[in-house]
Amino acid sequence: MSLVICSNNFKDGSTARQKSSIDNAFSFRNALSSTYSIPKNSQVALQSAKLNINGKVVYSSNTNNFYQYFGKKLDMDGTTSPQISETTSSPLLVQLTGTDRIVEESPSDFANSLTTRLNESIYHPNMINKLGVEVLNNASSLDFKGYKITYDQLNTKSAATPSDNTFVDSFRPARALLNGSSPEFTYAGGVFTRNASLNASDVCAGINKQRPLNLGGGEMEVNISSANANVNVSGTEVEWAIGLSRVVNNVGMDGYLDPTYYARHLSDDVDVEMPLTYMDFGLARNLAGELVVFQTGWAGDGDGDGYLITEEVEYWQNDSSDFTTSRLDLSTGQYTKVKFKADGEKLKLEIFNASGAVGYQTLTEYDAGEPKFSMFTPINQAQWCLHPVFQVGQNASNLVGSISFEKYEGVAIAGYDPSKENKGGWYETMELLGTTGKCRAVESRDFNRTEIGTAYAQEGLNASGGVNGSHVLILQQSDVYAPSERSNARDLLGFNRDVVDTAVETTGSLTIFESIDSPSLINNMSLFVRLNNLGQNVMNAFTGNKSKIISHLTKLETQVGIVSYEPNNLVWLDLDNPADINLTDFDLSVNYINEQYAKTVVGDSIICLYFRDKPKM
Repeated sequence: MSLVICSNNFKDGSTARQKSSIDNAFSFRNALSSTYSIPKNSQVALQSAKLNINGKVVYSSNTNNFYQYFGKKLDMDGTTSPQISETTSSPLLVQLTGTDRIVEESPSDFANSLTTRLNESIYHPNMINKLGVEVLNNASSLDFKGYKITYDQLNTKSAATPSDNTFVDSFRPARALLNGSSPEFTYAGGVFTRNASLNASDVCAGINKQRPLNLGGGEMEVNISSANANVNVSGTEVEWAIGLSRVVNNVGMDGYLDPTYYARHLSDDVDVEMPLTYMDFGLARNLAGELVVFQTGWAGDGDGDGYLITEEVEYWQNDSSDFTTSRLDLSTGQYTKVKFKADGEKLKLEIFNASGAVGYQTLTEYDAGEPKFSMFTPINQAQWCLHPVFQVGQNASNLVGSISFEKYEGVAIAGYDPSKENKGGWYETMELLGTTGKCRAVESRDFNRTEIGTAYAQEGLNASGGVNGSHVLILQQSDVYAPSERSNARDLLGFNRDVVDTAVETTGSLTIFESIDSPSLINNMSLFVRLNNLGQNVMNAFTGNKSKIISHLTKLETQVGIVSYEPNNLVWLDLDNPADINLTDFDLSVNYINEQYAKTVVGDSIICLYFRDKPKM
């Protein structure tokens, strides 16, 4: 039996990282001054290991995930209103890394990474890129105390007409991925125009994906009768529709660009002759010259069975409306503009009466106590990112119908792209991930079912002009804030509650959470020693591959600083060497279960190996 002592560093106790790649504490090679001979049929075992483990934040895709939530704060007793089924929101998964790699970061680097992930998974247009995380230190000693998590909103509104050629087809699947111009229409200078070459039966509809509407009082004002808009001019009237919608990237159940659980064939009761492109909220002129207001609501029960359908909003039955008898007759020609305004969950619709000094008149808005079918349903989480949608029909007197922007108050978001995961709204990302069942669960709730009388109090804006709602951190799985499976980041972030729904500061739209306890920087990932240049036969079933691991360092995975390990029982591994092995070096490393280097091991490492002849049977 012989003992071999290996180390990356001649100076025991040094904590500095080595410059040479062969002298890293987590991966090093000891070159020998003379050949070392290992007899045939030998075995190897780990005798001991001494490592220096620094304090870093270590996590992977399967550990330390949590959820954030924005909406009505829930009652934690699980029975008193509101509960999750009585809201328009759902917990949002914050997955710290989407790869299989284990990530090792300093607290400050982790705060930066967490900032990115929070912003990528909040999905609300007024909050994306407005969330931040910073390290908390003791003011006197600079000791690490945890994290400060800040939620804020973009409450300022600015009008900027969408850029030229930023509408794309929103009806035909074949046009789903087109960028820029479409054969069905042109869009330039804020004017959307149907192409004259289309047949009357061809659908001309486009959506603008550039910027979502600002939900903090943002307005979309559109001309239908002006120098640049002729769809409602007397003598050239055509069917048209204007609305707001989430972005749909894939083809729905009926073969159109519809949400996966939208039933187009069940939406025929809306009195518009032309096939409507998908819109979450909209209004249209029909062939009879009537103004039809519509939206998507849920047809089915509240357990997720059923579908989204387009249904008419009977605005004339709402006390807030200036039209109280029937659908508005547009044939008189004095109506020239329409306007949507979003205040949090509330969406108001107006029409401009150019006759005399009448000005804007209300079509419908949220009015507590009024029938749900007479106003728009609340803007729910699947609809947070709403985009302009225009559709223009055709007749013999008007082959090139046009609609133009008067004003559009969208949110300019750096890197926004609803065709990419985590770069757009919640529905858009869930659709791309194939998990729209989560959105379906929200949209099937009672707030979205206009046939039942259960009232829902729609939330507007707060005192600072931001979207009203509460931020909540779900750090362990919760039966109240559900679904929140795989949530396990309470200790990582330094909180003492599974659900953190009380901030240290709430001022207007600003919400701040701070760690209660100093988060542990102990690495709870298992560590392994690997002998890389000999022939031991080991199978790592986790990776599914053969490995060079010789020992699991069972007592070191919950410690920091200079620590030692000596197994109670030596595990001898055959080297499967039918002849002597003449070595000129020893190649060792410390790894995680996925065979990735454990770079939290720094300074000096000492690893002692035993070699012996294989016992005869």
